[in-house]
Amino acid sequence: MRISLLMLGLVLTIQPATSSDLGDPPWWTVRLMPTRVSETASEGDTYFQQGMTYLKDKKYESAIHAFDEASAKGVKTPDLFLYRGTCYYELKRDEQALRDLSRAIKLRPTDAHAYWLRADIHERGGQARESIEDLNRGLEISPNPIAWQLYQARGAAYLNLNEPGKAVQDLTRAIELGGSAIGRYSVRIYWLRGRAFMRLARYEEAIQDFSAVLERNSDHYDSLLDRGWVYDCLGDFKKSIQDFSRVVSRNPDDLYARSLRGGGYLGMGDIDAALADLDHAAQHGSRDPWLYIHLANAFYENGKLEKALEANERALAYGDRKTEAPIYFQKGLFLLAAGRGGEAQTAYDQGRIAAEKLPSRIYLEDAIDELREAMETDARMKPVATAIIRTLEQSHSKISSETLQDTLLCQVPRPHRITQSQRTTGR
Repeated sequence: MRISLLMLGLVLTIQPATSSDLGDPPWWTVRLMPTRVSETASEGDTYFQQGMTYLKDKKYESAIHAFDEASAKGVKTPDLFLYRGTCYYELKRDEQALRDLSRAIKLRPTDAHAYWLRADIHERGGQARESIEDLNRGLEISPNPIAWQLYQARGAAYLNLNEPGKAVQDLTRAIELGGSAIGRYSVRIYWLRGRAFMRLARYEEAIQDFSAVLERNSDHYDSLLDRGWVYDCLGDFKKSIQDFSRVVSRNPDDLYARSLRGGGYLGMGDIDAALADLDHAAQHGSRDPWLYIHLANAFYENGKLEKALEANERALAYGDRKTEAPIYFQKGLFLLAAGRGGEAQTAYDQGRIAAEKLPSRIYLEDAIDELREAMETDARMKPVATAIIRTLEQSHSKISSETLQDTLLCQVPRPHRITQSQRTTGR
């Protein structure tokens, strides 16, 4: 999922950048030529000024027509190519925008704004490396009135390239340079840095940044979901449920938030609340495999084994290679509980193979722990479960303890389940 450099939109629905969002007022107004044309101005200058007026009013097609007329009358300045390129950019006519912005840069290599816009076009076209190259050139310009915006943009590009360490450095630099000037853009910057901290497993700092966003905008959808997710994967289900509930209270039909909250309730041991959220999301068409993994666990804990197996099958139908291991391990446990030892062993073998392919030690460790706990509560499982554990441990020993899948806890979704201690204490 890509993050637009300029707009820096939402994690679930990223919107393309628009230059009207680069500042308030729009960034180009600081460089507008006088709107009143002098009596000695050429006809080309008159058309150029008309184009600037249209641009200021966001009438981009009219502005392009006026700039075309100015060009036909001999105006070939860097500003003409910059501002006509801006219009093309706003209209998402990227090929024409790149052509004009490149001509502006050729004529005026010290134009940081042109590099900025061209970088975002590269980014939204999936060319993050080319984007970073332009941002690097822009940052070489001195003095540079938009340095903090360029650092913000480069930080987002690094995040898209999964280089969170560099992203944190750039986003921190943007905050330092921007100071009070970042204004409403602080929401996007802190949110992006929070996500970078998540990927670095620096969870407390991630929570601090998401909280900083929510102090500025209490309804920020992505920060509520992201902070809730961090709390959830750290096992602080009470706080995760609070964040997910704030999203659901604003939009009761948000199936993703309901699914996450249902998983949190399951982690807390509140089966009824978990089933209410998870079943609601399932009935309304969610295709999230983790929803069905958690729904299957909730049904299992509620003594509805057949429904648990049905939910598990739906998880498998909607899942992918990243979710196969926990889904097959879950299926194996349910089949073992149903006394279908041969089928259970087959399911565990499928899960073991999937875990080795990822690779992931965490899913193997979880499966082993669940089996050991299951044997304590049902001695009939012991012969088959012991053999399965032995096989899983052999796979576990083959996988490096520093695999990418396992180094970042919050990047490895894990099924929530009721522990034996929760069953005993009722919490």
